[in-house]
Amino acid sequence: MQTLFFRILFVLLLSFLFGVTVTPEDPAVYNHLIINKVVFTSEEGVENISPEITELMRFLKKEERFYYDYLISDISNLLKSGLVKDVTARVRKTGEQEVSVFFTIISNPTIEKVQISNVSVMDGAYLSASMNNIAGTVLDNAKIKDDVQIIESKYHDAGYVLARVSNVFFIDQYSTLIFNVEEGEIARIVLTGLDNLNRELVYREMSLAPGSVLNMNQLRDDRLVMMKLGYFSKVSVPNVVPSSVAPGKVDVVYDLSESKINNLQIGLEQLPSNLYSLTFGIRFPNFRNQGDGIYLKAQTLIRGSLEDYSYFFKYNEPWLFGSKIPFNLVLWHQVNKENILGTSSSVSVRRRGWEANIQPINFEDRKLLLGYTQEDVADITTTRNPYYKSAVRFAFIQNNINNINHPLKGTMHSLEIEKGNNLFGVLDLGGIPYAKYEFKYSIFQDLLDYGVLGIHAELGYLDSPDGAILLFEQDMFSVGGPYSLRGYKDAYANPATAISGTKKVLLNIEYRTLLLSWLQFAVFTDWGYASSHSMSLSDFKWGGGFGLRFFTPLVPVRLDFGYSEKESLIFYFALGQMF
Repeated sequence: MQTLFFRILFVLLLSFLFGVTVTPEDPAVYNHLIINKVVFTSEEGVENISPEITELMRFLKKEERFYYDYLISDISNLLKSGLVKDVTARVRKTGEQEVSVFFTIISNPTIEKVQISNVSVMDGAYLSASMNNIAGTVLDNAKIKDDVQIIESKYHDAGYVLARVSNVFFIDQYSTLIFNVEEGEIARIVLTGLDNLNRELVYREMSLAPGSVLNMNQLRDDRLVMMKLGYFSKVSVPNVVPSSVAPGKVDVVYDLSESKINNLQIGLEQLPSNLYSLTFGIRFPNFRNQGDGIYLKAQTLIRGSLEDYSYFFKYNEPWLFGSKIPFNLVLWHQVNKENILGTSSSVSVRRRGWEANIQPINFEDRKLLLGYTQEDVADITTTRNPYYKSAVRFAFIQNNINNINHPLKGTMHSLEIEKGNNLFGVLDLGGIPYAKYEFKYSIFQDLLDYGVLGIHAELGYLDSPDGAILLFEQDMFSVGGPYSLRGYKDAYANPATAISGTKKVLLNIEYRTLLLSWLQFAVFTDWGYASSHSMSLSDFKWGGGFGLRFFTPLVPVRLDFGYSEKESLIFYFALGQMF
């Protein structure tokens, strides 16, 4: 009785709010009678009620007994469903022990269109695809709250944490259900602590800007970009506050500490040739306060004599003509001992030249480099003929490996083409005729809890007319050493046994696993060959081994032990991962 009382009270309340009508006033007089039929009609008297509504009837069914509290329960279900506006119920006795129940229902309108307004960073069709209220269905007021949560969740999952549905309404004239969204727009990005640095250098590197929608993923990426600029000793976690100048929007505030960026460097450098050099460098990363930089470097190799030395000058402009197109100019003068292609001897070679290049494509994972280079190459003992290189260089790199020191997943591939003298029959550049092609590919896949499998491959080909020139070591390909084919010595170690030539194939397979957070163990196998003649599988060299990687704040320190059919064991000390 108590349950029936509250149900009747609920229907009376709904009757007051929605105009529910039940006749006769006391249908309980028909309790226990058999239901002959249950009829649903619309306000116009047509029996075209949506099955979604009729299926809400849980108790009043044909050939079941009629009870007043059943009637109250089913009316409650109809009104709570959110699909109807008004219900009229009539109970008539149609036989000695039979009754018929007639419902007149004013249902909600059918939705012809769902519109999500003020959407700029999300796809409206994507947002509405998983909603409950969709075009072609009856408006369900009870599920609007769920639809609001669906829209906001999809925004939040994409990083737009301030987005919210501010209003929902239905326009009868157009049968359109509208969700109005406030996405969370940024009014200002405030940088505090800047005294000397040009603010535009920071703003131009950021993906978020005033007028854009706040995204936590982009906010995190922008902070990382600012830290990598090298201009700051501290970049605070951004503070998002209500805007003081634009109500309804937000301000993003960074607290920065400028650092001294001009520096002098004196140190020891390891070269890919498994040799070491003393280096002296001066760096002016932002000498005009426009983001451009100058770098001067001098170095000499550490071996029997100081006849190997080099000087480099580099100018970098990261935003050429106000666009994010990096430009580099490099000049060099160097004298190094180099092996002579096709012989077992080496000579001191002087190289003087310059290169200018731009990156017209410079996205997060894709880069295209276009460059022009000139270089004079001469044997300073004058026993070999000098030659002159004038070439155009193309390089395309796609890399989605985020952590170069400890990669777990991703791929990297690059293609580099250097064409000298004749540019594909279009332009004569002068200098020696040649074409140099090099392709590299790396892939990583994490395995088990702390392991990762890495595979790296390289192909190289140098095409030049026979007898036209005499190329020295830096102009050809070689394998062997800590950055190539482990188990074999670097080409610099002994010219007579160097594995070098105009063609190169290299394959490295390495499995790495963490022993500690700062220590990694690796086992590897390397396979490759380089030659100026035809190559067969029997020519290829194989090496294998194991090693340790010590993670430091700068780069991993790599200790590898390689062996092969030629060398029982070779120890390599190197900086950075093999690939």
